[in-house]
Amino acid sequence: MSTFSASNFDSDRYSKSRPSYPAQFYQELSNFHKGSHHCLVDIGCGPGTATFQLRKYIPQFEEYIGCDMSSPMIKKANEKLGETSYENVRFQQSSYEDFSFLEGQKCDMITCVEAVHWFDIEKFQQVSFDSLSESGTLAIWGYIDGVLTDYPQLDNYFQDLTYGPTKMGPYWEQPGKTILKNKYKDVHIDTKLFKEVSRHTLTPDMIRSPDFRIDSEPLPIVTKMPLQGYMDYIRTWSGYHTWKQENSDKPDIVEETLNYVLENTDISDPAQEVNVAWNSFYIFARK
Repeated sequence: MSTFSASNFDSDRYSKSRPSYPAQFYQELSNFHKGSHHCLVDIGCGPGTATFQLRKYIPQFEEYIGCDMSSPMIKKANEKLGETSYENVRFQQSSYEDFSFLEGQKCDMITCVEAVHWFDIEKFQQVSFDSLSESGTLAIWGYIDGVLTDYPQLDNYFQDLTYGPTKMGPYWEQPGKTILKNKYKDVHIDTKLFKEVSRHTLTPDMIRSPDFRIDSEPLPIVTKMPLQGYMDYIRTWSGYHTWKQENSDKPDIVEETLNYVLENTDISDPAQEVNVAWNSFYIFARK
């Protein structure tokens, strides 16, 4: 995905502002996996967010390899690696089509987080199948369209900000953004290659339900952060990055958003914490 590979993309902000994934999700993934535990490959690893969590929460693998075609992302991942004591984690600049770093060996699990919508999905599945050992796991997951949980009156505003024709709508790479927006419903797993496919989706409307229990869901991506932190998260969007490049003479669209929220809610300070929830979804499949 070209925006994240750009030399001026802020990988540090991306690393700090993007959400991570709950421990119960990795337990769900670990329970699904029936193969060996020699090697795990995390494709489109970005700054290593999921790679490090996989190492922490599924520690049985002998080796963890994070791959991304973006040199700024790999640089940030290696910086973070230097702050850990992990000796069996490494990062590799590589596209999703290139598993040559395995040197002819097979891996036992391939993960792809918030990235598969930028790939040729059929090709990615074939390459993954070819690179996996018997009973190996392909795990794909992601998130989209966060909301301020306690302010449903802002939902339409944020939808317009993201997809409106006069806002960021024209600045997303397609068809990837639409695939992501549809929560991977259009990602069809080839049952000639993979079996025992498991899918799950969680929406903010479900989270807002009075009887929602966070511990009953495998992938609730919910957090509390300062409102300014949520604005920083929006600034990590590829759509914002492109909008900013092409509209440098206009008032910043994220600053306008911040002012709108402050003027139309009881939030009085950008440092005030807000509850945020995202649509989340995953697909597990076994070779």
